[in-house]
Amino acid sequence: MDFAHLMLLQITTDVCGSKLGLSRFRVLDRSEITDGEESLEGSIRITGEWDLELRVVCPRAVAVQLTIEMYDKTVDELSEENIRDALREVIGVIGSDVRDALGGNDRLSCPRVRESVSPFDTDIPPGQGDFHGDILTVHLVETTRDAAFA
Repeated sequence: MDFAHLMLLQITTDVCGSKLGLSRFRVLDRSEITDGEESLEGSIRITGEWDLELRVVCPRAVAVQLTIEMYDKTVDELSEENIRDALREVIGVIGSDVRDALGGNDRLSCPRVRESVSPFDTDIPPGQGDFHGDILTVHLVETTRDAAFA
């Protein structure tokens, strides 16, 4: 496991556990997402000295549960925008902490969220906690300057 993976694991553990009260997540050292399950996928770019993209993927059910816990609402009170806002908040907090760990001189884009069809491999790497039987997946990838979130 390389330094970047260990850093992302620590940051995600701190953000999900301490700041957001979540406990099931995994941190990937490479993209291992394949087609299948209805999910939400979000990203935030870290640019400047670095050119990175933080990606967070979770099944819709996890995004709903995360939103219920973050906003203290019932499922009937949630809107699609609430769900996307909650995931953007998670992405923004993790992205900000990653930027700070890299020296804090880079810029963050606005977090973006889209519908996705992406379940997770069954071989879960170290860093898994327990979040209502589902998984929030976080990974950091190097990008090119002209790459864009589709």
